[in-house]
Amino acid sequence: MPGQSRKRLQLLGLPALHLPERRVQPLERKTAGLLAYLALEGPSSRSKLAGLLWPNSPEATARNNLAQALRRLKQLAGVELVWGGDVLGLQGLEVDVAALEVAHFARRHQEVAETDQTLLESSDYDDCPEYDDWLLMQRERLAEMRRVSLAALVEQLEQAGEYPRALAYAERLLEQDLLSEVAHRRVMRLLYLRGDRPAALRAYHRCKALLQRELGVAPLPETQALAKQIAQGERLGQSVAPRRPSIPLSLLRPPVLVGRERLWAEMEEAFQKGQVVFLRGEPGVGKTRLAMDFAASKGRVVLLAARQGDMAIPYSSYARSLRESFAERPELLQNLPAWVRCEAARILPELAQDAPPAHAFRSR
Repeated sequence: MPGQSRKRLQLLGLPALHLPERRVQPLERKTAGLLAYLALEGPSSRSKLAGLLWPNSPEATARNNLAQALRRLKQLAGVELVWGGDVLGLQGLEVDVAALEVAHFARRHQEVAETDQTLLESSDYDDCPEYDDWLLMQRERLAEMRRVSLAALVEQLEQAGEYPRALAYAERLLEQDLLSEVAHRRVMRLLYLRGDRPAALRAYHRCKALLQRELGVAPLPETQALAKQIAQGERLGQSVAPRRPSIPLSLLRPPVLVGRERLWAEMEEAFQKGQVVFLRGEPGVGKTRLAMDFAASKGRVVLLAARQGDMAIPYSSYARSLRESFAERPELLQNLPAWVRCEAARILPELAQDAPPAHAFRSR
């Protein structure tokens, strides 16, 4: 059967490869990280992948580590799963995260709601700060996608009059964000529609006490109005279906940026003035996340990152930035004049076989 030959990449939960004949191969941490990045970001340059996963190694060592990981992956799967030369991509793999995203946008919300595993569960990338920031963003993006699907499922069930099932999913949503008044109102509403007005009012008072204790605020007017309707036994109007988010899901609930509105405003002011922005702080406080989110808000960006081992190899940062730029814009490389290609080949030997060495430069 054709389906028996399919290979599936499991990134939700413990990462693994599902191969024909029911073979399941667990994935080593760096290999899982490599496959997850290619699956979610698409084709990427070797330099970028090596820098993300081996940030403290010289570039030559990092690229060799990447090559070794690819060889081990081929041996594990028995076939080539990653294609390409300087730019790598996946081939012949079904990916569970992609299937989950398709289900979300196809409005198969029940399917999404029942999938609650974490992306690369139990995998720790503290030694790869930039990759760790990226993984945090992807996990939050998927969590928000699930919340959107879960809210839509609650709406569908309420419209169908299936109040007990709708309430069960609404309570799951509330557990994920106890400070969300929208979630509290859903629970209040469904308890009331189910015929339990005392429980609906108790839910309101729990919400009120929680907001006062945690945030020092009273419930919003919409929440108070709903509580008043319930207390007076009024008929509730039709609920409003949740809208699809109009901004990327990964930016709807940015946990690392909470409390950084002032920094963002200062960066925005500097950007508008055409100034260079430097971020300084202790490792692990989220500088990369802040910089990447800010850059992404301005449109498409190219990331040129230095690494700790660069100081040991002349021109390594510059060479990597050129490789990443050419991988991002291959037409630039194709249109290089012959003399420019010859000069660039001094630090990118792959551009020409007979390029003069870098020490051939002479001052005039």
